[in-house]
Amino acid sequence: MENTVLRRRLMLAVSLMTALLVASCDDSTSNNNQADVIHVDISDDGTGSDVTVDVDTSDDGTGSDVTVDTTQCATPETDCSGVCANLDTDALHCGTCVTACAADESCVAGVCELSCPSGENACSGTCVDLLTDTANCGSCGAGCSGGTCSGGVCSCATGQLLCNGVCADTLTDTANCGSCGNGCPTSGTCDNGVCTCTTGTVACAGSCADLSTDLANCGSCNNACAPTATCDSGICTCAPGLVACSDTCSTLADDVNNCGQCGNACAVGATCISGVCSDCAAGMTNCTGVCANLDSNLDNCGACGDACPTGAACNGGICECAPGEVACTDVCADLASNVDHCGNCTTACANGAACISGTCACPTTAPDLCGGTCVDLTADPANCGQCNNECAIGALCSTTAGTTACVCPTGMVNCTGARCADLSSDPEFCGACNTSCAVGQSCISGACTDCPTGQVVCNGVCVDLTSDVLHCGACRNECPTGASCTSGVCECPTGDVNCGTACADLATSIDHCGACGNDCPAGASCTSGTCVCPTGEVACNGGCADLSTDVTNCGACGRDCPLDATCVSGQCQCPTGLLACNGLCVDVSTDLNNCGSCQNNCDNTLGVCTSGVCGCSISGYDACGFNNNCVDLANDPRNCGTCQANCDNTEYCANSVCECRLGTADCNNDGTCDSLNSRANCGACGASCTNNESCVDGVCTAGQCPYDSCNNNVCTDTNWDPLNCGGCNRRCNEDEVCIDGNCETTRIAEGCTDCASCSFCTNQWLCCDPGPASSVPICVQDALLCPRLP
Repeated sequence: MENTVLRRRLMLAVSLMTALLVASCDDSTSNNNQADVIHVDISDDGTGSDVTVDVDTSDDGTGSDVTVDTTQCATPETDCSGVCANLDTDALHCGTCVTACAADESCVAGVCELSCPSGENACSGTCVDLLTDTANCGSCGAGCSGGTCSGGVCSCATGQLLCNGVCADTLTDTANCGSCGNGCPTSGTCDNGVCTCTTGTVACAGSCADLSTDLANCGSCNNACAPTATCDSGICTCAPGLVACSDTCSTLADDVNNCGQCGNACAVGATCISGVCSDCAAGMTNCTGVCANLDSNLDNCGACGDACPTGAACNGGICECAPGEVACTDVCADLASNVDHCGNCTTACANGAACISGTCACPTTAPDLCGGTCVDLTADPANCGQCNNECAIGALCSTTAGTTACVCPTGMVNCTGARCADLSSDPEFCGACNTSCAVGQSCISGACTDCPTGQVVCNGVCVDLTSDVLHCGACRNECPTGASCTSGVCECPTGDVNCGTACADLATSIDHCGACGNDCPAGASCTSGTCVCPTGEVACNGGCADLSTDVTNCGACGRDCPLDATCVSGQCQCPTGLLACNGLCVDVSTDLNNCGSCQNNCDNTLGVCTSGVCGCSISGYDACGFNNNCVDLANDPRNCGTCQANCDNTEYCANSVCECRLGTADCNNDGTCDSLNSRANCGACGASCTNNESCVDGVCTAGQCPYDSCNNNVCTDTNWDPLNCGGCNRRCNEDEVCIDGNCETTRIAEGCTDCASCSFCTNQWLCCDPGPASSVPICVQDALLCPRLP
């Protein structure tokens, strides 16, 4: 009835809207810039919500469109497709309108949580009784394997100790021999609590070794032979023609780690030829024994030893973090979301907290902070009501009527303040917290009781050793799965074999096929004691695979196809137009990292890959060298006019031509740039000074040279002269400038026309004006000053 009334009122609203639209077409006096609005009350008593109709009545259609709003949810509910829901508590709309909790979950503060029955706790997504569960005895994760969990306390059989969650006999257990955690060497035995190796072997680093033949322990423990050597009678021996160098057998003629003699290591990337180390390849620099491309090497970016932060890329010799990230010491971090660097590089969020818009915040499920960890003080047994207030074993942290306290489950009481106990059955607290049963008694209905005739006490429980499969013949002697206990002896059914933990038919068991422990691959069957894969499949890495179609075993076991590829007739095939490169299917016509062929990298910053050829995105730049770096051929002294065309170190590159550096000129027409600070060529070629004059800054000046006199002819300031930098005849390279007596590396400030607006020179690079030498600024590495211009 209610829906019918609502529909009628909606129809009335639409009728009124239609009438208004018709009227607006003829209303020549209507306001062209406003819309008419109709409010229709659709409630039964005239006090409910209206239907709001917003109608465009303008002549030119610039007003509002027709809108109808019929849903109004009360705070704090949300409209979920016509249904009002509280996203904090509604199990069908938990946190969001489209999130529904499972049948065994409830919605708490907008998060689906497992709902456990009274007396149980959630451990790793499963409800368990901490008082009896041997995998979670007393607390989640506290193991009691091989023992009995009673009242949240693990009890082991007589003669056993609880070692890391497992009941162990320290007299015979090789993992806990003599004491918990004392493991015997591999292949050793534990005899009466003492680890022993077999005759002829000794204990070496966790294993029993034969010192006469063991490559890892030859002659003595930890004396490892080289990989290609043999151990004969306790002596490491290299094959004929090889020399023993430290831990390897080497051919000194071509071994880059022992080139010509033991210990003579070539630089990484260099080669050893006839016992002599070769130089690094063109474009590479020897950085303390490693051949590195300073334009792209993350450990030597721009200069040897300049390592980029984790997550950064080295582009053109500059470490660059991804957009939105900053370099925090040794890592690139998004300060808006990184929990270790939240808001700034030095702020780390608490355990369990999130970094939201640069601010640390604990989640709604654990809103309180205790010792650097987000917790829920209303429900955390380790921090109940306040930090570090730990509940007794088996107790729950519960909040009722605004009061938070530790509470034992129904039917249990807190004894000694340490744990909750069931006084009706707990032999340590039987009937009362101060009453414990004697050895051999059980607690039944709160009273200590002797076991019936023929039964004994095993870990506080009366059992019949002649028939109990958990205590067969002796306490804790558990029979294999499927066996029965007859007269105190475990017996498997006829035809089955005792395989330690289970009785198995070796002819058909996929876990014990033909022999105990022989597990068949996934998908296989056990037939007459033999593992058999389905027709057309073979056993591969623990499973059955069709080598003709399996992308993880294509043509052979373990042969993985690239991502997005398929396996056809045992051959990996990428989609049409793509090529397999480094485990990926890529389009080599456009892929920057595989342009034209696999591993042919284009410049990561300015490069483009067009039709399989590396190019540059900036006009006037060309891809040069084996790494296709984009360079400015008009200004780059190492690529002047054409790729790999190096200018002399007396020259710079101007308009694609190598020209003499400022303050020099080719005065003898011999292809060599001469200083214009010499007495023979003072300021210009052929302009000579008299005998009593010096050439100071290109001008003949009476008196002695006020700077440094080089070759008794050139008067120059060696603090700034690139041909005499820091001393006479110490020339800087073609891509270097002289600053305060030191040659400093430079590179073209790509895309810049002046330093004022240039953002290319970042981190350790300083933007400098090259003067008339170039129209493009330069970036100078590790500099505080720019070069002094003539």
